[in-house]
Amino acid sequence: MCDSSGTCSIDIDQQKPFCSGQGCSLASAVAAVARTNTSASATTRIITIHGRCTGDPVIIKGLSNVVITGDPPSDTTHNGCSGDKGPVPGTLTSTVARKAPPFAIPSGSNGEVIKVVSSTRVTIKYLNIRDGRFVPTHVDDGLDYKASTGGRVFCNCITNNEEGVDVDGGTCNQVEQNLVLANEDGIRASAGAKWIQYRNNTSMNNDLPQTETASDPAGRHDGLILSVSTTANNFEGNVAINDAAGLSDEGLKFFSANGNCATGNSVTNFGGTVNSNPSSDNTCACEIFNSSNNKVFGNTFSGNIDKNGAPCDICRLVSGTGNCGDNIPGAPACTVTTCPALFRSESSSAPCTVVPIP
Repeated sequence: MCDSSGTCSIDIDQQKPFCSGQGCSLASAVAAVARTNTSASATTRIITIHGRCTGDPVIIKGLSNVVITGDPPSDTTHNGCSGDKGPVPGTLTSTVARKAPPFAIPSGSNGEVIKVVSSTRVTIKYLNIRDGRFVPTHVDDGLDYKASTGGRVFCNCITNNEEGVDVDGGTCNQVEQNLVLANEDGIRASAGAKWIQYRNNTSMNNDLPQTETASDPAGRHDGLILSVSTTANNFEGNVAINDAAGLSDEGLKFFSANGNCATGNSVTNFGGTVNSNPSSDNTCACEIFNSSNNKVFGNTFSGNIDKNGAPCDICRLVSGTGNCGDNIPGAPACTVTTCPALFRSESSSAPCTVVPIP
């Protein structure tokens, strides 16, 4: 599904092509842009990928003002994407795939297909991102956005990886209208990520067999995950769905995550397979473990089950205080009807002054 064909060809700004054919790679294009874009004042550079580019893991480290894009789909009437909740499978014609081992892992990478580290205003859009999962020896993320600010992940189709998308620390990033399909785990906020906006994404069938010990104590086979030390993030209007219940944990999971907001999300057909943490873990549409002051309201849960197969269309509170919302049995109503604004385009008092590149 998240794939395309055609000779790999890459442009940089008006240089067409920067490279083409055998030996052409996103890594070489990033290296070229790195010569000019290490400061916040750098002019925006645009790397455009055509066809199917297969190669070593790619790292974007310490860069500013960079757009990595595929060719837009023919239909962009859905807020710039081919679907309201992510691209329709088959509509993206540009692919970045990790090749089968052996491959060269650059410094700072763990083998992710694409990793963005310590960067500002890096946008990744209109790409199929795939094949970070080579069983049993090389199982890594599709897109890891680590310790970065002001980035945007938009209208990508991401498949066959450990984690589909992981925002690993950092602040003020946007993850919007992506389809994360058939990975071991779905869409995650982790490692202290703060003020990240996850909006109108689809996390679907992310229940591939776990191949190694999970790097995150929250485990695997979840749809939307807020993990350790994440705070003040918004999950709005996302879809977490499986074809059938029984092979997954939760659709929405809070694990040592405080002060986040989740509303307008739909969770369908999750549960039946527990993770090792917490030791008494069960499954449900949603679970809150060791997490406080989260707002969970106005979400739609259907077809979800506990580990014994009984219906469980609630947000189960295992531990934590100060959580609110109508999806949590016994919790008070939240005093707000929308999640707090994160970006100045939404409110002049919002915390994020950086403006991601569309």
